[in-house]
Amino acid sequence: MSVIAEGVTVAYGNKVVLKDVNLVLGPGKYWLSGPNASGKTTLLKTLSFLIKPVKGRVVAFGKEDARGEVVYVPPSPVLLKGTVLRNLEFGVRIRGSGDPLWAAKKLGIEDLLHEDVSSLSSGQAALVTLGRALAVRPRALMVDEILSYLDEENKEVALKALDEAEVVVIASHEPLNLPRIRVKGGRAFLERAV
Repeated sequence: MSVIAEGVTVAYGNKVVLKDVNLVLGPGKYWLSGPNASGKTTLLKTLSFLIKPVKGRVVAFGKEDARGEVVYVPPSPVLLKGTVLRNLEFGVRIRGSGDPLWAAKKLGIEDLLHEDVSSLSSGQAALVTLGRALAVRPRALMVDEILSYLDEENKEVALKALDEAEVVVIASHEPLNLPRIRVKGGRAFLERAV
């Protein structure tokens, strides 16, 4: 199964940000790259069904609205007040399914479960934000530059944990050895691995 963009155009008012994007993303991880303000976040949010295209459509796993199966991870840590566990449980409570303890173990943060998030480093906060997304066991993850908060060791842990989803798109200014989706001039296209 896959995540597909067919002739997708996205605009904010009169400003076209993405134009006629066609992508077929089969199982695996992809590196999303492009200059600042090129439309990377817009593409990730569109593939996550958070932004509706003005033209074209997105289909994920055979559905034209797969919000429950595709999760967007923001570029900066976003945490609720309280404990790490409360944060990991948030999406699980809303959706009624998932496994916050599994996500904590995958990311190596199980020893932080009862810590207040106000005491976390920015790297730990990024792992908790990523863990909240993983905890709902999505089929696809759209990860928006949050890996930049992680040191090399935790980045490797996070990349391995992301293997649990069928399709993962990771926006990053740092090169990743993955098939590359390049966004430039309102277009997005898939290239070979770097």
